[in-house]
Amino acid sequence: MEWLDRINELTPDTPEDQAAIGYLKAHLLDQRSDHEGAIAAWAQAAEAKRSSFAKPFDVDRHDALIDGVIAAFSSERLRQLQTGSVDERRFNFIVGLPRSGSTLTGRLIGGDPALIDLGEHRTLASELVRQLNIIGGPYGSAFAKIDRSGAAAIFWAYSSELPEGGVFLDKYLENTFFLGLIWAAFPNARIIHTKRDRFDCLFSCYTKNFAMGNEWSYCLEDLAAYAEASDRLMDHWRHVLPPAMLIDSEYETMTQAPDLARRRLSLHAGLDPDTAAARGHQTGGIVRTASAKQIRDAVKPRDVSPYQAYKSLIQL
Repeated sequence: MEWLDRINELTPDTPEDQAAIGYLKAHLLDQRSDHEGAIAAWAQAAEAKRSSFAKPFDVDRHDALIDGVIAAFSSERLRQLQTGSVDERRFNFIVGLPRSGSTLTGRLIGGDPALIDLGEHRTLASELVRQLNIIGGPYGSAFAKIDRSGAAAIFWAYSSELPEGGVFLDKYLENTFFLGLIWAAFPNARIIHTKRDRFDCLFSCYTKNFAMGNEWSYCLEDLAAYAEASDRLMDHWRHVLPPAMLIDSEYETMTQAPDLARRRLSLHAGLDPDTAAARGHQTGGIVRTASAKQIRDAVKPRDVSPYQAYKSLIQL
């Protein structure tokens, strides 16, 4: 227990330092199979991290945002917004919760040299926020005031930065909010929604000290509320978007049958599954997520649920 003894003797000055030390302690306890001790350490670390934010996550405000997006992008309004400005199958977007398999999904199809991995490309979100700020008012209601010219301008800003050739993969997970606008401008875009066992996904978020954002992940109640709101939004997109546009990428399938998952995902993305398989995990994409280490490892079958021991100790 030498390292744990040293950690316990530390006296961090700031909430950020308290959180960093707490997460380290929790992971060391986890490695020693002291699951109850690890849970307690994670809880303390999460509370310290939460206290470091200028504004805590607001469940009601987030729910209002989701409600606004759903109300703004009905089937009828999406048809009104559709510009058809880019009618090519060159644009692929991975969306979903953090720790749900977005990095693994990108690696499975990343072997095709035709694919240009944009990483977490935030241009779309930045331009949309700029327009929402011009409109003014709460974002939930401002979404409903975006017109066809506004939608076209958002995606002109997005696509004007990109090369003329190739197939693009955008892994900015918060594009989940913009799928209606994506369809309006890119009618043949493809969406890959990553999914994972609910407990495993949320617990993995809870036990990570994210470099930035994800303020909802440091409180169990906020975690559950955020996941429920995300499910509600994705159910809406499934209802209003063309069925061929969106597929689910299940973490459990990717980890147990990666070759099968690679073929299915590659075909959906307009890529050659055989080329992707031949090059395997060799991808030049940018990874800034908490899964960055995985990008260096080959995809192989693995234990699907590393958190089995915690399912009786915590409710999610």
